[in-house]
Amino acid sequence: MHEFQVINDDVMGGQSRSKLLRTAAGLLFEGELSLENGGGFASFRSPLHLPPNAAAVQVAFRGDERRYRFVLRTNEGSGTAQYQAPFVAPRAWTTLRFVSADFVARFRGRLVVAPPLRLAEVQAFGLLISEGQSGPFRVELELPHAG
Repeated sequence: MHEFQVINDDVMGGQSRSKLLRTAAGLLFEGELSLENGGGFASFRSPLHLPPNAAAVQVAFRGDERRYRFVLRTNEGSGTAQYQAPFVAPRAWTTLRFVSADFVARFRGRLVVAPPLRLAEVQAFGLLISEGQSGPFRVELELPHAG
């Protein structure tokens, strides 16, 4: 997998756009969500490896007060479940702490039955915006770390 990979609904005919930029603080994820052609999501992912004894993942966010999902993956394959934890991107820099119990397993937007998330098995992280929130979006984040 590339260091950072943007995945939008255009992979299935949608028209959402997004880009991911490096900043002094970490990353800027921005774009426009479109519900046209059955679309409605924008996301990115990147490798992440946590220490074997990690009890949580911490990430500082600043954004547009829209709903996002912080995503962790334990397998880099495209046909596998993702573990997602919802949050609202605060206007001011705020550090959020996610524990395993905050995440639910999803595959292509649907809840699935999967083993509980083990942070030591995480191979990638990302963000997702969806849920019919059409229009521009913008969120900044520091790179996640064990917390």
